[in-house]
Amino acid sequence: MTNRCRKVVGKGKNTYFWEEDWLQGGRLSQRYNRLYLIVENKKAKISDLLVWRNGGPEWCWRWRRELFQWEEDLLNSITTEISELNLKVEVEDRWTFAWKVILNRVATKHNLFIRGILNSSQVECSRCTGHMETISHIFFECHESFRVWMECFNWLGVSTVMHNNCAMHLEQFSGLSFCNSQKKDCWISIWLAIIWTVWLARNEVVFSSTQISAMEMVDLVKIRTWNWLRTRHKDFRYDFASWSMNPAACLT
Repeated sequence: MTNRCRKVVGKGKNTYFWEEDWLQGGRLSQRYNRLYLIVENKKAKISDLLVWRNGGPEWCWRWRRELFQWEEDLLNSITTEISELNLKVEVEDRWTFAWKVILNRVATKHNLFIRGILNSSQVECSRCTGHMETISHIFFECHESFRVWMECFNWLGVSTVMHNNCAMHLEQFSGLSFCNSQKKDCWISIWLAIIWTVWLARNEVVFSSTQISAMEMVDLVKIRTWNWLRTRHKDFRYDFASWSMNPAACLT
């Protein structure tokens, strides 16, 4: 299970572009020292250098002077190298969100109550009444979350019951018949997308008083998984219509 919840770059909000070995080949400040010497912000985070357009990243460089031709060649080299990285727009830096959920380290109202941040009158689920907002309730027991899972299982063409413990739920999901293939990580990405989408929808209610319906969440899961798969897997060339209609056919 732990090999599916590893350190990731995500948006790069907490990762230094030049001074951390985030590509695992040595710090870029050392490997591209000439560029490092003339860059304006040596302490830039990855997110500081990225502009997101049309669903993808574009790098925005700022230099102390114009680059010489051989420095342009260095820049082309570094751009080619980092373009192979799978930057994910909606994945948290450092540890994946799913791993935090499994460890119960997400700021649910119940956890905030335990820390003394909320009082006992503030721990109710924001989407339904009469239930404490715990990890299991948010992701599996709340009526909207339950419906999201059922609709997604229907989309995947399976019928199953759900465990309400996150770690066991992941193990249960990864043990379903369609996961027993070389594309197992692709299938697991659907599970991660559901968890992430449910949490974002919860935050919309808490912080913006905006309700997102179960069917809207299902649509978001389809869009997010399609974007993630075509970014991470070069052999995934299906259009969104095909993915939305028959995900199993796209992952055979």
